[in-house]
Amino acid sequence: MDISMETGTSTSTTITMADIQTLEQEVVKKDFLINKLTSEVNYLNLSEETFNGRPKMLAFYTGLESMDLFLLILEEIKPALTSSNQRLNMPFVDLGYRFNITCGSASIIFRKVIFLLEHAFKKLIYWPDKEAIRYLMPHSFFNAFGNSVAIIIDCFEIGIEKPSNLRAKAQTWSSYKNKNTVKYLIAITPQGVVSFISEGWGGRVSDKHITENCMFLKNLLPGDVVLADRGFTVSESIGFHFATLKTPAFTRGLPQLHPCSIEETRKIASVRIHVERIIGLTRSKYKILNGPVQITTLKHQDDNSCLLDSIVTVCCALINMCSSIVPLD
Repeated sequence: MDISMETGTSTSTTITMADIQTLEQEVVKKDFLINKLTSEVNYLNLSEETFNGRPKMLAFYTGLESMDLFLLILEEIKPALTSSNQRLNMPFVDLGYRFNITCGSASIIFRKVIFLLEHAFKKLIYWPDKEAIRYLMPHSFFNAFGNSVAIIIDCFEIGIEKPSNLRAKAQTWSSYKNKNTVKYLIAITPQGVVSFISEGWGGRVSDKHITENCMFLKNLLPGDVVLADRGFTVSESIGFHFATLKTPAFTRGLPQLHPCSIEETRKIASVRIHVERIIGLTRSKYKILNGPVQITTLKHQDDNSCLLDSIVTVCCALINMCSSIVPLD
């Protein structure tokens, strides 16, 4: 069948059914392309709709377990965000390309949001009441030490760019990591909750020095038992607060450990591993903690705040919002 269309001149155009079918196919292709591009734009914008029905994607970008939790955090800080077109996530260069802003603008927005998150959620990192710890003591801890364990401590290091200043380079050099780092003391409860995080220290500083000078000890109560690795030679400092430090037995220079020491070391190792699991989980969720971080994140602002300290605090607070990796039963 032919459809003829005549103009006011002698020229005429004839459209066949095959032409119509071809046009319909082109429309279908265009619609598919439009939907595909719309989906890609929504993905790049990382809007709320992007994460709907995609829990793995949500966890990848935020480290959180549910959209409800993400929206709760967003509502908490939204009143302090002055511009609705300010967005964040991913490296600053990536942000610049995604949202057509400069790296400097992305950095300013990131810093602002981190400080907002820290102010809103640092209260989630707190030392719980002793009775609450005992009441919810996991069986693995109770079977090994009764209900006396209050806290497990460890230090973790974040690699940084090599400082140009010789003094700073020496202060941050970690012989353990064989690179320049910033070191943090972290403490978790037997239930797997981060209850203390120190400010950052140069990687050269010993675990002992950080423990004795970061305000951690003031939280201890008489009768508390603290679990730690061998490097924490702070038994006297903890004992000053009428608490007890338990660490694995030293084996250097000894032909064989006493059976009691072997059993004690086994018990400590079986539960102390949880603090290392928390550190590993935090690093896997928030890649920035794997380093190396820029030197600029270590500079203190006018209010004496350090961006890296705030980042670590926020990451630990977000971990506390998620399900614990320590089984209670």
